[in-house]
Amino acid sequence: MLRKFVNKLIAFSNYLGNNSFLNIENLDELSVKKKVIFYTLAWGKYLDTYFNFTLPSIVHKSNIPKLAKEDYEISFILYTIENKNEIAVKYKNQIELTSPYSFTIKEFKKENNKVTSIANLSTINILQYCIDTNSILFMAFPDVIYSNNSIFNSVVFSYSKRRSFASAHPRINTKILKEFKYFPKDGFESTKLVAYALVNPHSSFKFASEKLASSTAYSGISYRQLSKSIFSVTSNIPSPFVVIPTIEDVNFFKNTGNFNEWDRGWLSFLLKKNRLKISGSSDMFFCVEITEEN
Repeated sequence: MLRKFVNKLIAFSNYLGNNSFLNIENLDELSVKKKVIFYTLAWGKYLDTYFNFTLPSIVHKSNIPKLAKEDYEISFILYTIENKNEIAVKYKNQIELTSPYSFTIKEFKKENNKVTSIANLSTINILQYCIDTNSILFMAFPDVIYSNNSIFNSVVFSYSKRRSFASAHPRINTKILKEFKYFPKDGFESTKLVAYALVNPHSSFKFASEKLASSTAYSGISYRQLSKSIFSVTSNIPSPFVVIPTIEDVNFFKNTGNFNEWDRGWLSFLLKKNRLKISGSSDMFFCVEITEEN
């Protein structure tokens, strides 16, 4: 009985420390327009993946054009440490896919060679820009493929609920880069992309089954097959994709100085502030992260 009382006391103490002294935003009063900034940071080999797979999945007729029909203003901002003019020439055809939307390439001057530092500084920059323009931020990682309707669903949800939006993103191997020379015209329905992820998992995902005696369920994403076509998925570190930023987000990354907190410390912060919803449905939102083997 004493142990039970102590455990309840500890749990209540943790609740006070984690939640009670945080100022909860009046999210209904957040000033945000139907304006979406698709932000990407990429250079080197990631430019190829971004322009050949990520960008086409974003501009697929089930995503961006549907948002435009709902009167959302769309723009793309690509941050890079490479020459923006050379990028514009090399990927001219892919950039034309974004017409009639705005596509801007920004050369970002790196203060050092650490990837996390470059990512952190550019993140602070884009968060502040979205705040200044009352825009919604979509974090378009350069190695991610989005299924049909996923971007439309997540953006409309975030705008209507005034909440940021997060989801799991299982890793797949690079076989897709060889199997599909060009991004398929019909895109990827969520069921098709889920099936592809299960057949072509990255090695880190091969041991994510909760039925294995030694699995990686504790460290990231895990799954359990419930029936022939239904799986339950648990993610310890879902990633925020759609963000309605406030100045406290800018301050968070300025104080931590570490972009790796995007789906860790900052994710927890958003949850504690009641500013985030996490999707558990692949029909609503699904994406995969293309990852090379170590």
